[in-house]
Amino acid sequence: MKYHLEFAVLIASMSGFMLGYDAGVVSELFTSPRFMQTFNITEDNWEMIKGNMVAILQAGCAVGALISNIPAGKHTFLL
Repeated sequence: MKYHLEFAVLIASMSGFMLGYDAGVVSELFTSPRFMQTFNITEDNWEMIKGNMVAILQAGCAVGALISNIPAGKHTFLL
């Protein structure tokens, strides 16, 4: 039982770390002029591209949460 709890705490802490890391990478892209130069982004369409990037990030989080529910449901009763 002890190892199941430690494993759950490890997974939860790694999830928080990955969320923070991902937010840091996305915020760096939003403030980097090099990103705009590399992909030839103009000021006219920058707001639309930022909105699309955030929407894709949120959609990926939703899909990941739905997919992770399958293995989590099988192992929940072990904790």
